[in-house]
Amino acid sequence: MNPRGFVSLLAKALDQDEKTLGETLGLGATQLSSLDARETWTPKQVAELASRLITRPPEPFVRPIVEFFPVYNEGSRHGAAQEIFIANDGDGNEHPWFKGLMDELKRCHGVYIFYDSRGHALYVGKADRLYLWEEMKNAYNRDRGEIQKICRVNHPLERRREYRSSNEKERKISAKPVPLHFLTSYFSAYDIVPTAIDDLEALLIRSFANDLMNIRMETFSHQKAVRSGSHIE
Repeated sequence: MNPRGFVSLLAKALDQDEKTLGETLGLGATQLSSLDARETWTPKQVAELASRLITRPPEPFVRPIVEFFPVYNEGSRHGAAQEIFIANDGDGNEHPWFKGLMDELKRCHGVYIFYDSRGHALYVGKADRLYLWEEMKNAYNRDRGEIQKICRVNHPLERRREYRSSNEKERKISAKPVPLHFLTSYFSAYDIVPTAIDDLEALLIRSFANDLMNIRMETFSHQKAVRSGSHIE
């Protein structure tokens, strides 16, 4: 095989752009370009390049994206759902910090936690197929069925009726399912290596077993494998 273009192929194999590959190898753009144009490679040169890859710093197992960040509970553009926060103000001006955080959540997979106003964990979720931003928004607006209810009174505001006091009209108090956005005040989000997302989510859920509003008690990956019969002794 013609070795010319080897560095470009290496970057593609590692799912990196050439700038990131240069940072990984500790090489500048000019050095990378020179390597890519190389006509021949000696065994020593290949070994040196491999050594740079082997000795590169390992990717962090857990990388905090944001922790105990306040939610702003903003209505979506068409009122169909609630947003955790928005990147633009009422005049359409972009807030650089909110935009940066949103972009980070839109490109990362991992786990997230919603908290109440006291900082107690309410819900733990994972984002492995979807990205964190999309998965968090879904959970934030989802009713949690039997496990997440509060007692409320239905008032006829949408029918524009005249006010009648409880002396004239007693209204029934009943348990109603509520989405997380009624209860959430803060959230944390973490970028996790893909192979550890399931186990870390299970660990957090099982650690807060009596406090969370999660319906399912998640199990660890090896337990799922044993239960499904795919475990090899």
